[in-house]
Amino acid sequence: MKGPPFMPKPIFYSKRLFASVKSPTFWSLVFAGNLFLMISVTVVYFLEKDTGSNLNSYLDSLWWGVSTITTVGYGDVVPETVPSRIIGIVLMYTGTVMFIAFTSLVAAYLVRRDVTEEIQPIEKGLEEEVLESEKVARVLHEINKRLDSLEKKK
Repeated sequence: MKGPPFMPKPIFYSKRLFASVKSPTFWSLVFAGNLFLMISVTVVYFLEKDTGSNLNSYLDSLWWGVSTITTVGYGDVVPETVPSRIIGIVLMYTGTVMFIAFTSLVAAYLVRRDVTEEIQPIEKGLEEEVLESEKVARVLHEINKRLDSLEKKK
């Protein structure tokens, strides 16, 4: 029994998953996400360090940033200043966007080969149809030429 179209065969999941991890896009996302996280954590640390908030050390700020960007948000460490809270909101949205980006990247790698395998026979058939229609057009052109020459002889 054949499964739904465009569904990858389970045996190839791990190979395709690892192929997506080797992708330059994957590593660009990892780099951009971590860079944004580290910049945000550093800024929040300097904004919060002398305010008496519960972000007493850089490690506390890092804990807060990671739990915020991963949307876990334990609530055990919370920034006090308005700029830090705005950075927190941006981190929350960034975490969601990064999750969506990674998910779509992996999904694209999982189905890419199957889609290609499904489309190639269709493209080949289409090329054959185009060649056949060009052949028919040439034959019709020859027939029209002969009819024109016959009409001129009358």
